[in-house]
Amino acid sequence: MDTRTFDLNLLKVVQAISMYGTISKAAEKMNVTQPAISNALARLREITGDPIFIRGRQGQIPTQYGKSLIAVSHSVLTQIRSCMETAAEFDPAESMRLFRVALDDFLEVQLLPYFLKAVSPYLRNIKLQLIPIRSLDLASSMESDDIDLCISAWVDTDRTFKRVRFDELLSDPVCIAVANSSPYAKKRSLSRQDFLEMKYVIVRPEFTAYQAPELQLRNMGIHRDVAVQVSRATSLPAVAAAGGYAITVPQIIFGELIKLHNMKTFDMPFEFAPVKIVAGYHVRDEKSPTVAWLRRKFHEAAREVKTNFMLHYGTKVK
Repeated sequence: MDTRTFDLNLLKVVQAISMYGTISKAAEKMNVTQPAISNALARLREITGDPIFIRGRQGQIPTQYGKSLIAVSHSVLTQIRSCMETAAEFDPAESMRLFRVALDDFLEVQLLPYFLKAVSPYLRNIKLQLIPIRSLDLASSMESDDIDLCISAWVDTDRTFKRVRFDELLSDPVCIAVANSSPYAKKRSLSRQDFLEMKYVIVRPEFTAYQAPELQLRNMGIHRDVAVQVSRATSLPAVAAAGGYAITVPQIIFGELIKLHNMKTFDMPFEFAPVKIVAGYHVRDEKSPTVAWLRRKFHEAAREVKTNFMLHYGTKVK
């Protein structure tokens, strides 16, 4: 094999087939036709003398040589991208970059509009693809360069993702929001006993990364009376308001939704850590001007969310 004339795009095909399992899905993700992927794989087989992938019941299965090629292709493509982005200054006005950002539903609704406002001068060329966190294995998706940034409320981030760095965007105090129809809404403050007696709406853990308050309560040995479990965090205020229930949520991020549904908020009746909204990125992108620009814009968006909250509600939603 003459490495001087080797087409590096063939390595992208190897990565895509490995990641998505089938030629059709690889073609869809790379925005090319299936014959184009098949032809590229045929070229690789001719060059290497190995099948690389063998069709199985669950899709394309790599051969032993194919596994080695997958590892090498990932390393080579990652180093090339990192080197190019580190060497060149990022100009958002001229870039045609597609940014892939994974975030949870409550942040897509509450944080994303402020982010789009921050990047609005550059939206003519820059593209943004949002990926639901629930659909990903985040660790492998970041390792395989499938996403540039993940935005969520994480717990124990250092232990969970060894090769991912986290920037704190916002420290958001947790509050109790109570439906206006609830008898507890008439109180001036809530006691620990009130907290335990109320009925709650929570997010089912398998559906979202938003589990920071729930995990903290569990670690404190506090068990509540859960009346309803929903699949999306953005549903919490509407469902709680309709049913006369309570929710525990970050008050800045959820401030507008709480106000929209005419709920009353209370401080937690015991010491409770705030929710940390963070931006996660892979260690290879620590010196990338492109990803650094993206992170800065999410920082600007988070500051705008907090400023807007303080202007409208002061220290808490009334």
